[in-house]
Parts: sequence; structure tokens; C-alpha cells
Amino acid sequence: MGGFLRQSTQVVKMVGPFLDKTDGVTEETGLGATGTEISKEPGAAHGTGPVLGTHDAEGWYPVTLTTTHTDTVGLLKLKAHAAATHLPVWDEWQVVEEAVYDELYAAAAPGSATVAALAALSTKQDSDMVILDSDHVKTQSDVALLSTKVASDHLLLESDHQATLDKVGSDHLLLESDHQATLDKVGSDHLLLDSDHVKTQSDVALLSTKMASDHLLLDSDHLKTQSDVALLSTKVASDHLLLESDHQATLDKVGSDHLLLDSDHAKTQSDIVIVSDAVVALSAKVGSDHLLLESDHQATLDKVGSDHLLLDSDHAKTQSDVALLSTKMASDHLLLDSDHAATQSKMASDHLLLDSDHSKTQSDVALIYTAIGGATLAELSVAAPSATPPIGDAIMLMYMMVVDKFTSTATEAKVHNASGTVIAKSTISDDGTTFTDDKMVSG
Repeated sequence: MGGFLRQSTQVVKMVGPFLDKTDGVTEETGLGATGTEISKEPGAAHGTGPVLGTHDAEGWYPVTLTTTHTDTVGLLKLKAHAAATHLPVWDEWQVVEEAVYDELYAAAAPGSATVAALAALSTKQDSDMVILDSDHVKTQSDVALLSTKVASDHLLLESDHQATLDKVGSDHLLLESDHQATLDKVGSDHLLLDSDHVKTQSDVALLSTKMASDHLLLDSDHLKTQSDVALLSTKVASDHLLLESDHQATLDKVGSDHLLLDSDHAKTQSDIVIVSDAVVALSAKVGSDHLLLESDHQATLDKVGSDHLLLDSDHAKTQSDVALLSTKMASDHLLLDSDHAATQSKMASDHLLLDSDHSKTQSDVALIYTAIGGATLAELSVAAPSATPPIGDAIMLMYMMVVDKFTSTATEAKVHNASGTVIAKSTISDDGTTFTDDKMVSG
């Protein structure tokens, strides 16, 4: 296994060696940008992995594992296989949570990182509780504002209702005013028609006078030619026909105006009936609402009377409860005095136990500190890892697998110390179905 990886953290790892597919020995050095496959356990299917970087040395290539590749805690496997070029190459790493990784491999590890993380978590929980309390207060404030808004909207609805009643009354006055204006217009049009009729009669009288004058002139001009007399007679007859035609058109116009006035009057009457019906309906609604309000008022009075009787009953009950409570408090006071003396005795005993526990805790801390090897851990020597190692040895083995040189071939994996000496190794195999990594032995 290629060691441990920090969850959701990008890292570059060396993968190889890539060997020629024909002889299984020759190192492939020109496979840059070749694709790979990865799988995440538990549960994740195979997917597209990173591409190989530029060849490093002896068939080894760097690959960049991104935060997307390392986002799942568990075993992360990578495989590269181009059947036409090279033999299969694979590697695997154990992805661990950030806090676990930092506890083992951060600059200050091992140390108080876990305690600090727990303290930070406790502080975060306290902060979250403060935020929750603030949200609760905010919710109560929002409820109060909503109640105020509902009351305000209710007042606005009542105001709109009154405004609607005022508007109906105003519209009724405007309709009555329009009706009176229409009647006044009809009377004015009648007066104008009468005036036109008098004017027409005056015109006829003037025409008669003019005809008489013309007759005198015709008599006076008896010497005028018969042709002129005939022409004048024809002109007089034509003028008479035109006057009669104008008189008839005037009469027709007066009749048409009368019909229009009658139509307008009927429309006005119909509008008045509609408005009157609306006013009657509104009055009935107002009367019905008034009856409902009176009914609600009576129900409220009945409820207040009933509540008053219940309050009197509750008051008597409360007085009885107060008397019982006073007796109970006197009894409890005596019990509290007795409990206080017992509590003081128990506190003295607990204090002695706490002092004993404190001494035991200090002793345990010293033992743990000794068990993990003190402030620093020494490199492991060449030997097979123990089945029951001290904590410090187990941590150092994982540390050396990640920090120092680690090599893996198709048949063997080796762990080196800082100077490059193999301290432990294991035999590996893969039959195409099962990958086996045997128990480590001495290097």
C-alpha cells in the first residue's frame, strides 16, 4: 500500500515502474499523458483517474490526485494499463479524515492537536448554540411583527370598507346631479326649439311682406318684358318650395332631438334604478353585519360573565392552595436544613475522592507519555514488525511508510529508513482476481 492520504487534499504521488509488455523488463519512458482508472472503497465504482505526468526515472511517473479523487474516506486504488504498450501498474492508498491525518503527520504531531481540535469543536458547538438562541429570538420577533401586520391590515380593510360606502354615496349624489343636468338640458333644448319656431314664423311673415312688396314692384314695372315676369314668377315659386323644405327639415330635426332626449331620459332612469338597487343591497348587508356585531357583542358579554364566575372559583381555589403551599414550605424548609447538613458531609467526601482521582490522572498521563516514547520517536531498526507493538512503534512504522522511501514491484513491497536501508518488506501477488499483500518480515 502506498501509505495514507489526507481527505479532500491534492497530492502528487509517484507510480511505477511501467515495464514493456513484451519482455516485462524494459522500462517505458514515453507514456506521459496516459490515462488511468481509480476506484474508491467502500461502494464507489471505477472511474476516470488522473493522467500520467512527465517521466521521472526508471519507468516511474508522477500523478496528481486532486481533491475530487481524495474526497472519500477509505481505500483509494489506481490502475494504469495499456495492453498494446506496457504491463498493468497499480497502487493504493488509505484516505483518512483530515483530523486523523494531521494528528499523525502534521508538523506538530504527535502532541496536543487532538485536544486542541476537541476544544475547537466545543467552542464551535457553543457558538452554534448562541446562533440558535439568536435565531429563536429572531423568530419570536418575526411572529410579533406578523401579528402587528395582521392587525394593521385589518384596520386598513375596515378603512377601505368605509371608503367604499362613502364612494357609493358620492356616486349616488353625482348620478342625481347628472339626472338634474339632463332635465335642465331637455328644458333648454325645448326653449331653443320654441325660439326656432317663432323665428320661422317671423321669417314667413317677412317673406309674405316681401312678396307683397315685390307684387307692388311688379305692378310698378308693368313695362318690363313678359319674359322677366315669367322668370320672376318661377323664382318666387322655387323660393317658396325651398322655404317649405327648410321648414319640414326643421320639424324633422326637432322630432329626432325629442326621441334622443326621451332615450337619454330612459337611460338615466335605468341607471338610477340600478344604483338604488345597489344601495338597497348595501343597506341590507350593513344591517346584517350590524345584527352579527350585536350577536357577537352579546356572546362576548356572556363569555365575560362565565369567565368572571370561573375566576371567582379559581380565586377561592388559589387561596386554598396558598394555605397548603405555606404548610408545605414550612415542612420543606425543615427538610432542606437536614439535606444541607448531609450535602456538606457529602461534598467533603467527594473532595477527597477528587484529590485521589487527580493524582491517578497525573500518573496515567505520565504512563501514556512513556508508552509513546516521549516527545520524539526514533526510527525503527531492521526487523519484522511486532504483532503487539508499542504505540510509538506502530505510529513510526506508518510515518516511515509515508515520509521515507517506499518501493513496490509486481512481487514485493519495501519500507526504507531515512538512510535508504530496507527495514521491512512483504510479498505481494495478483492473480487477476485477488490482490494479496502478505505479512511484513525483516528487511
